[in-house]
Amino acid sequence: MISSTYSGLFVDEYQDCTIEQHKLILALSGLLPTRILGDHLQGIFDFNNGNLVDFNHKSMKEFKTNLFELEIPWRWYNNSRKDLGDDLKAIREKLLNKEVIDLRDYKSIETNIFKENELTDYRPNRYSKLMWKVINKNNNPLLIHPDSTSIHPRLYIIKKFNNSFSLLESIDNKDFYKFSKEIDGADTDNIASIVFKFSLSVFKKTELKKWLNKNGAISKRGEEDKARIEQLKTNFEALKNDKSFLIISDSLEIIKNSLKITCYRKELLKSMIDALYQAHINDITVYEAMVDKRNKIRRMGRNIYGNCIGTTLLTKGLEFDTVVILNANNFKSPKHLYVALTRASKRLVVITTNPILNPY
Repeated sequence: MISSTYSGLFVDEYQDCTIEQHKLILALSGLLPTRILGDHLQGIFDFNNGNLVDFNHKSMKEFKTNLFELEIPWRWYNNSRKDLGDDLKAIREKLLNKEVIDLRDYKSIETNIFKENELTDYRPNRYSKLMWKVINKNNNPLLIHPDSTSIHPRLYIIKKFNNSFSLLESIDNKDFYKFSKEIDGADTDNIASIVFKFSLSVFKKTELKKWLNKNGAISKRGEEDKARIEQLKTNFEALKNDKSFLIISDSLEIIKNSLKITCYRKELLKSMIDALYQAHINDITVYEAMVDKRNKIRRMGRNIYGNCIGTTLLTKGLEFDTVVILNANNFKSPKHLYVALTRASKRLVVITTNPILNPY
C-alpha cells in the first residue's frame, strides 16, 4: 500500500527524531527512496527523556555514508547579511569544537555588555535605553531568554518594558489545564474567587484589584466607574445562582476590553475565553475544551510575529528579522546558544554581562 501510494519520503528536523521514530523511518526507507534533513547542533528537545538519534551512530546505516553537508549559510546571504552568515558559521565551528566564543570578534553581531544590576533595575539606565531604541524602531524584535524552567523572568521583562512584548507560552504549560480544572470543580459558592485567582495570573494585579476581589466586582461611587462595572457586577450576581461558563467567558472579556486592564499573558487569557465558550456550546468540561484547543495548536501550529519574548524551545525553527538575545552569558548548552543565535535573519543583538561565552 505504501509503495503504491508514495514515490519517496522526506523527513525534516531529523535531529529531533527519537530512537523509536528512527526505527520507523529505517523501515520505510526499505520501501521508498528516503531523504532526511537535520542539524544535530539544533537537537534541543527532550521528549520525556527519550533518547534522540545520533547522526554518527552505526544505526544511521546508508544515511551516514550518503551525506551532503550544507556549506553556504543561505538564509543570511539571501537577506544581504553575508557578514552575519559567515560569523555564525565561524561560531558554529567553535561550538562543535567546544571552544570559548569571544563575541567581540564578530563585528556583524551587536554585542552589548552590561553589569548584572543594570539588567534587573526598573529605573532608566543604559540597558533600558538600548531596549527602548530597539522597540521604537519598529523592528518587531523577538527576545530570547535563556531560562526555560520558569516564565517569571520573561514576565519581569514584559512588565519592565510596559507590556511592549507578548509572552510566548508553551503549548502544554500547566496553567492552561490547572485553571480549567479549577473552574470545572468550582461551585456557585467559590466560583467568584476562582475567577479572581485566574485573573490575577493574567492581568496586572494593581489595576485588577481596583475593580475585583475574591467576592466579585467591587462597588464604585463615581457615575463613570459605576457604568463601567455594572455589567461585571450583574455577571457575578448571576454566578451565585448558576455557574455558567458563558458568563465567566463574558466577564473575562469585560475585564480585558471594557475595564482595559493590562494583560501580561494574552495567550492564556484568549485560550481560557475560547475554552469557556466552547465548553458552553458543546456541553463539555472546560478542561476538555482546553485540551482540544491546545491539541489543534499542536497540530496546525500558530502564527508568531515580532515583539514577543520566548525561549529556544519555543522559537526553534522560527525566523525573525531582528532578534535580541538576553543574558547570553547564562546559556549552559552549546545547542541552545546556537539555536538562539541563528533565529535572526538580518539583525542580531546580544545582551550579556560577559562577552566571552563558554556554554559547555
